[in-house]
Amino acid sequence: MRAHAEIAGGGFAGLTAAAALGQRGWSVRVHERSSALRAFGAGIFIWENGLKVLGALGALERVLARSWQAPQYEVRDHANALLAEQTFGSEIGTRMVTMTRQCLYQALLDAAAAA
Repeated sequence: MRAHAEIAGGGFAGLTAAAALGQRGWSVRVHERSSALRAFGAGIFIWENGLKVLGALGALERVLARSWQAPQYEVRDHANALLAEQTFGSEIGTRMVTMTRQCLYQALLDAAAAA
């Protein structure tokens, strides 16, 4: 008998779980209390570990096509003095990517539907 999952919530976590389980042969049903699936909010940042998850789900290329990769990250104090910085790049194995929540949501929804 095929394994089955009932997932409560069609947000980022629910769709990620649905895609991952579906790709592993599970039948999945997602329950959402809203009448329509949609993303809320503005932009979101995803770091390298999250990008690896999107790659495993088959959603990375769609996200990268509609996102911006930051070259570095800085932390500054109230006087604008630099406290810390991190350089990013695929060549050094660290990325920080920003996109709209709608872009990420649609990529996860497509991956879950395909699975």
